[in-house]
Amino acid sequence: MSARLADTPVLTTARLTLRAPEMSDFDAWHAFTQGDRSRFVRNAETSLGISWRAFAHVVGM
Repeated sequence: MSARLADTPVLTTARLTLRAPEMSDFDAWHAFTQGDRSRFVRNAETSLGISWRAFAHVVGM
Protein backbone atom coordinates (compact mmCIF):
# COMPACT_ATOMS: atom_id res chain seq x y z
CA MET A 1 0.00 0.00 0.00
CA SER A 2 1.38 3.41 -0.93
CA ALA A 3 1.16 6.56 1.16
CA ARG A 4 -1.14 9.32 -0.03
CA LEU A 5 -0.12 12.95 0.30
CA ALA A 6 -3.79 13.88 0.64
CA ASP A 7 -3.75 12.15 4.02
CA THR A 8 -0.74 14.13 5.23
CA PRO A 9 -1.54 16.25 8.30
CA VAL A 10 -0.86 19.98 8.43
CA LEU A 11 1.27 21.30 11.29
CA THR A 12 0.86 24.99 12.06
CA THR A 13 2.78 27.11 14.56
CA ALA A 14 2.99 30.86 15.05
CA ARG A 15 5.82 31.12 12.50
CA LEU A 16 5.51 28.10 10.23
CA THR A 17 3.04 25.90 8.39
CA LEU A 18 4.20 22.47 7.25
CA ARG A 19 2.04 20.69 4.69
CA ALA A 20 2.35 18.33 1.77
CA PRO A 21 3.44 19.92 -1.52
CA GLU A 22 0.69 20.89 -3.96
CA MET A 23 0.68 21.43 -7.71
CA SER A 24 0.22 25.17 -7.12
CA ASP A 25 3.68 25.21 -5.47
CA PHE A 26 5.50 24.49 -8.75
CA ASP A 27 6.19 28.10 -9.78
CA ALA A 28 7.85 28.81 -6.43
CA TRP A 29 9.76 25.50 -6.64
CA HIS A 30 11.05 26.32 -10.12
CA ALA A 31 12.13 29.81 -9.01
CA PHE A 32 13.96 28.26 -6.04
CA THR A 33 15.81 25.76 -8.25
CA GLN A 34 17.14 28.61 -10.37
CA GLY A 35 18.81 30.31 -7.40
CA ASP A 36 22.15 29.75 -5.67
CA ARG A 37 20.59 28.29 -2.51
CA SER A 38 19.22 25.27 -4.35
CA ARG A 39 22.74 23.82 -4.56
CA PHE A 40 22.31 22.74 -0.92
CA VAL A 41 19.23 20.69 -1.82
CA ARG A 42 20.17 19.27 -5.22
CA ASN A 43 22.19 20.04 -8.31
CA ALA A 44 21.25 23.24 -10.09
CA GLU A 45 18.18 22.75 -12.25
CA THR A 46 18.61 24.58 -15.52
CA SER A 47 15.44 23.88 -17.47
CA LEU A 48 11.73 23.94 -16.82
CA GLY A 49 11.47 20.26 -17.77
CA ILE A 50 14.14 19.11 -15.34
CA SER A 51 12.65 21.24 -12.59
CA TRP A 52 9.19 19.79 -13.32
CA ARG A 53 10.51 16.23 -13.16
CA ALA A 54 12.15 16.90 -9.78
CA PHE A 55 8.97 18.51 -8.44
CA ALA A 56 6.78 15.67 -9.70
CA HIS A 57 9.10 13.23 -7.96
CA VAL A 58 8.64 15.11 -4.67
CA VAL A 59 4.87 15.34 -5.08
CA GLY A 60 4.69 11.67 -5.98
CA MET A 61 3.30 11.80 -9.48
